[in-house]
Amino acid sequence: MYEVEVKDSERVNKYKNLTFSDFQKIVLALAAKDTSAHPEEFKKEKSLLGHCTIVAILFQDIWGGDIMRACLDNVPGFESIKWHSWNRLADGTELDFIKIHLNKELPKNLPVRVVKREELFTYSGIEKRYQLFKSRFDDLLLEKNRLK
Repeated sequence: MYEVEVKDSERVNKYKNLTFSDFQKIVLALAAKDTSAHPEEFKKEKSLLGHCTIVAILFQDIWGGDIMRACLDNVPGFESIKWHSWNRLADGTELDFIKIHLNKELPKNLPVRVVKREELFTYSGIEKRYQLFKSRFDDLLLEKNRLK
């Protein structure tokens, strides 16, 4: 129990002044080919595509809540994405930081489920991409805080 309290305390201190808007700007700035689930399709103008799962995990690190996930294999216009992940806060608010780069809105009747980060880390490459992205995120945030 003590370890969890220390980790929560460290998390709160590290990210205490971070807003959702700041988070959005930072993840947008950091999205790169080497952290994308689809590096062969990476385009700077739609840089967040292929980053939804690692962004959702990082968001959960900071603000908690659930990671939501939907299969898009058979959804017209989304077949190449295959899966999409986003966040739901404890109050039920859903936040999707990747949707600005989707070509259209996700259908409302999509089957959605809550997933555990441990499950997501079993999928090929996600944990490695997440660790790289989180490291860059923390470095950039540290630098921004140092300049204040």
